[in-house]
Amino acid sequence: MSEVLYKLVVVFTICIDIVYMQSFDQGEARLVTYHKCLLDNHCQDISPHSFCYDNDNNRMGRCKCIDGYELLSRNRTYFACLKNANWEEPCEKDIQCYYLLSTNAKCDETDGVCKCAESAHRFTDGRCYKSIKLGDFCQVDGNCFLKDGTFGGCVDGRCECKRPRELPTEDAMGCIEARNLGEVCENDDQCSYIPNAVCRVSCKCAPGYALSRDGTRCLKGRIDLSYRLTESVDRTVVVSEWKLLMNGRDSAATKFFESCEENAQCSEFLQGSFCNEGNCTCSDGHHGYGSKCAKTAGIGGSCTGTEECIPEEKYSQAVNCVDGTCQCLAGTEDTYVGCNACMNSVSLTVGATVCFLYLLFCYY
Repeated sequence: MSEVLYKLVVVFTICIDIVYMQSFDQGEARLVTYHKCLLDNHCQDISPHSFCYDNDNNRMGRCKCIDGYELLSRNRTYFACLKNANWEEPCEKDIQCYYLLSTNAKCDETDGVCKCAESAHRFTDGRCYKSIKLGDFCQVDGNCFLKDGTFGGCVDGRCECKRPRELPTEDAMGCIEARNLGEVCENDDQCSYIPNAVCRVSCKCAPGYALSRDGTRCLKGRIDLSYRLTESVDRTVVVSEWKLLMNGRDSAATKFFESCEENAQCSEFLQGSFCNEGNCTCSDGHHGYGSKCAKTAGIGGSCTGTEECIPEEKYSQAVNCVDGTCQCLAGTEDTYVGCNACMNSVSLTVGATVCFLYLLFCYY
């Protein structure tokens, strides 16, 4: 029975200790030891800078570190109270740096002073915060450390540049002021505020894009093959990229009635064309011929070139501009649908002769 009673006493004592420790707030518990005491010297014999806390004549207390000191290595037989250390103050253990600088601090082994850990930095409030790149998740502004020593802002849980019209650098560790088209720049990052813009001393539209009428956007436009070739060693890749741009959504129109947003996208390759209701076309009284717009001249109308007489590709071998007038070529005649091949007497005679010889050969 005595053994059972002994175990109950032990369990009861442990429970009392747990309840006792939980009665302190978190800050108190951080400083209070497990070591029981009646007098201050009971604690100071184990570690200086401590005293007997919450004791009276009828109740034993617990050893506690004095203000400004941190409890270290707490167990039932030993504890140590070390002074809380601030930035670059002497220390022995990392825990001395935590209270004033946060758990992102450490006691530097080389210098023996408190500093921020390698993955952290010191914020304006003097504490250490974990370093977070622009675009990554954050908790406070102090996380958004930039390589120039300044800070971004934590917006909706992500690090962003603070000032208007600032953009993250390629390594996401700095902010640069955005440049408008035509403004002097140092790298492509400064021009990236404008989609499809690059830095060429000043911000310009990248090859394959054209400047909008208001000068604020880069739309699908001219492709400069010579630029592509000088920018890359692998010319095979360059040519395939050029073809992709030529055939894809990002190229300027190369045929009439292809889609567009502004005139510049049509006129780059189709001379005289413009963007009308989302398609590249020619103005009234003109038609597309090859890569330009030509004046439309009917049969018998005045012309300066054959292209003016050919409103459709199918007539390219039937019409010509002769002496300043659109005329049907020999072997064709002017009908209400254009110049078409005609059945003259010579062709009828030849046809009849061929048929006669064929019949003669088959039946005789």
